[in-house]
Amino acid sequence: MNTYLSDIDDKKIYRSLSEALASRSLILFAGSGLSAQALSPDGKRPPLWKPLLEGMIKWCKREHLLNNAAAKEIQKLIDHGFLIDAGQEIQEILYEPTQLQRCIFEKILYTTAMSGEAHKLITKLPFRGYLTTNYDEFIEGEFRNQHGIPLKKYYKPTLEGVLETYRNYEQFIVKLHGDINDPSSIVLGNRSYEALLNNNQTYRQCLETIFSMWSILFIGFSGSDPDIESIISRVAAFDGNYRRHHMLVTKGSVPNLKAKRFWKDKGINIIEYSEDKSHSEVVRFLNNLLKSYLDTQLAPSYDTKVSAKIERKR
Repeated sequence: MNTYLSDIDDKKIYRSLSEALASRSLILFAGSGLSAQALSPDGKRPPLWKPLLEGMIKWCKREHLLNNAAAKEIQKLIDHGFLIDAGQEIQEILYEPTQLQRCIFEKILYTTAMSGEAHKLITKLPFRGYLTTNYDEFIEGEFRNQHGIPLKKYYKPTLEGVLETYRNYEQFIVKLHGDINDPSSIVLGNRSYEALLNNNQTYRQCLETIFSMWSILFIGFSGSDPDIESIISRVAAFDGNYRRHHMLVTKGSVPNLKAKRFWKDKGINIIEYSEDKSHSEVVRFLNNLLKSYLDTQLAPSYDTKVSAKIERKR
């Protein structure tokens, strides 16, 4: 096995991640694949990025905001992999925040889907905080269910307070692409996101601080997701040589040489799992991580072992 490419049965990755959890230095970065772990009563799951965009096109047609010809042109962008551009086109059509909110509300199953086992597990683990590109509130809702207190939430209008929360050792979530309950904060296209990074100094400095101080575990992304590329580049810019970050992806989705470049150039170790319809191995990975972390907490410390050895000699 390559040092930069592991599978979820490799015990070394759990030791490394458990140590980061124990030292409260591990951040979870959640993509749309994590939201897709949720489930509605009729068996539907929130969509990944591409199906979300396609669903939004249909919604715009239904609401007479988009004619067939224009819809086909945006679909061509999606079919050719230009998801960022398609998202930007849709956001310009849904320029009224309330329209954008209604569309996303429906398409991410906001009022019907319930958080899944993966959400329960990530909120049981002591991540220092959460970053997400998702608009939903599955993480916040499950955190409240698990701990009985709200998770402090930050996005563009409120981001200045996140570092104070960090200094107080409180857990937090940063919604990088906005929050469904504040439609004016929502970002669909990367042109809008890049403008946010380039024009908002507080926002940029906050991300720089997070990536330079903590380890990141990416879950719910593929190695080629367009909404993560600029973030990964920022990781590399600050501490690519440390190689302390991890990304969980489906087996075969990241070629060996690409995994090597992630490791050498961006400091990210790739962890692979076998894909099925419900991505059940994501849950297995998180269960393994929770067990490893709990075992780490129950294991006797070095000082305890030394003391016990001395007592035996006596």
